[in-house]
Amino acid sequence: MTFTQTQYFMSILQHFGFDGAKAISMPLVSGDQLSTTDGIPLFDPTLYRQMVGTLQYLTLTRLDIAHAVHFVCDRRSTTSFVVYIGNNLLSLGAKKQTIVSRSTARAEYRAQATSTAELIWFMHLLSNLDYTYLHPPCILIISMLSI
Repeated sequence: MTFTQTQYFMSILQHFGFDGAKAISMPLVSGDQLSTTDGIPLFDPTLYRQMVGTLQYLTLTRLDIAHAVHFVCDRRSTTSFVVYIGNNLLSLGAKKQTIVSRSTARAEYRAQATSTAELIWFMHLLSNLDYTYLHPPCILIISMLSI
């Protein structure tokens, strides 16, 4: 059994005035980032909400277009870290930084500060549990800019 959404796609294109648009197989260059300032602004909030809702529904039913719909560049870096005790993973995390950094080095310094704060929190937790360290904690930094 096969399900297709061709008629649904065509009705969406017609509803939003894109029925004369040319189809291409890959609309984005690999690694290209979208910006919130690209394109013509939509001044009708109802039309905008309809477009966004329709695209969100399509991303749930067509996973091959999810990247194109949900990937808008907001210029904020992502901080990620892992905390190990020996060979055991204790914690991992990744989140967008709350502000836009002016340079890659500043973004990496912020990421290191976040990672250090997480490590210090775990050190305090483990000291409250009377854990003794065999080796002092260390932070591995994979960045030539911040070394």
